[in-house]
Amino acid sequence: MNHDTKEHLGVFTSEYSDSIPPAKIHPALHVDPDGVMVALITETGVYQIYSSAQRQYSLEQLKDQLLFVPRPYPDLVGRWPTPDAARFIVSGTAPTLAEVVVVTIKLLRDAMEFPKTEQAILVALWGIATYFFPFFLTFPRLNFSGERESGKSKLMMILRGIAFNALLMVTPTPAVLYRLIQEFRPTILLDEVEGLNKDDARDILAIINSGYKLGGTVPRCEGERKKHVELFQVYSPLALAAIKNINVTTEDRCIPLTLQRGSNRALINCEVDLRAPSFARIRSACYRLLLTRWKDVENAYREVTFPDWLNGRSRELWRPLLSLADLADQELSLGLRPDLLVLAKEHVEGRSRVSAEGEALLAVLSDELSLVSNTIVHPGKLADNLKTRLGWQHPPTPEFVASLLRRFGFPRANPPRDRNGVRYEITIQKLKDVQERYECSEPTH
Repeated sequence: MNHDTKEHLGVFTSEYSDSIPPAKIHPALHVDPDGVMVALITETGVYQIYSSAQRQYSLEQLKDQLLFVPRPYPDLVGRWPTPDAARFIVSGTAPTLAEVVVVTIKLLRDAMEFPKTEQAILVALWGIATYFFPFFLTFPRLNFSGERESGKSKLMMILRGIAFNALLMVTPTPAVLYRLIQEFRPTILLDEVEGLNKDDARDILAIINSGYKLGGTVPRCEGERKKHVELFQVYSPLALAAIKNINVTTEDRCIPLTLQRGSNRALINCEVDLRAPSFARIRSACYRLLLTRWKDVENAYREVTFPDWLNGRSRELWRPLLSLADLADQELSLGLRPDLLVLAKEHVEGRSRVSAEGEALLAVLSDELSLVSNTIVHPGKLADNLKTRLGWQHPPTPEFVASLLRRFGFPRANPPRDRNGVRYEITIQKLKDVQERYECSEPTH
């Protein structure tokens, strides 16, 4: 690599010591402390890589610096129209983030009817944020649910036209998913999730659950003759749509969006044409924003503030969107942050802090302490009441109940055993502490 190329690459070596080589460039989307490099596949199927330093490279120019040589992929052809990319190299300009948000919200509201006005803002910010996802520690999954004809597939199609390297899929195999994610860093849009092949569903859910956080990987055995374990990077934006509720683990990594069939016939009958110029304009603007405002987004993510009620996993999920909302509101007072916080508040209040089994156990213990301030319980003696609370066909095992008690930190009694088995001491104060920590209702006493 000659000196001129080093000077202008997105990995610009000035930040590195001689003993630490610069990171290899991911050909689809590469970020490091010095800048961004992003690939586009031209309308003729040729790879071109653009940097935040307003440089354009062919694969041949970067072949020694690439992690791998990428394959052309038809679904990603022309995501950033070549003429606009060429103009960016000359001008290096971009619209404001606020302008792009406004245009994207209008496109969404012109195409479909949302039950809540804030939902269009959420989807618009999420779609734009997909271009910046490597700058975030986590990226929330979007979970669209609702009855038939509520607009789930239409919303997926709109995101197909907006989001970074968006790939819309129905019943993909796990191997297809983790290879595409590692190679193209795409936005995965999974429609009709309830139709996943049962043999594949477990592995696909592992990708969904692991890939919401930076560094998420799935291990797979590769090789025809000599097998070896390879870790596939699966961190990427992902949205999923289904009529039925998804499992609790996956739901915990999602921002939910419940859709309803609209009443406006014009919007109900509005078809999504991905060839419409409005989609290409939004994507072009997002590419320009990525290459010019990446540092501003990185700083906004670092400096974002939160209300006291937004904590833990919920804070992780909403942080990228609040970062972009703050940045856009600074440019133009759009009031995006208050609207997002309305949805975030509903999300927080609707989330259970404990599992169904844990919630049932705390309720049973509350009953045990209804007339006393402390008691000794045996896991096996609680099993029938738990079965009734949970609506299970068979009672849980004493070992399972004991594991729940330990999970909440209830201590063993002294002595720890008697002829009925293991003994746990439950006090009204300890139960109150647990219920307050998990924001459950307080026991009656």
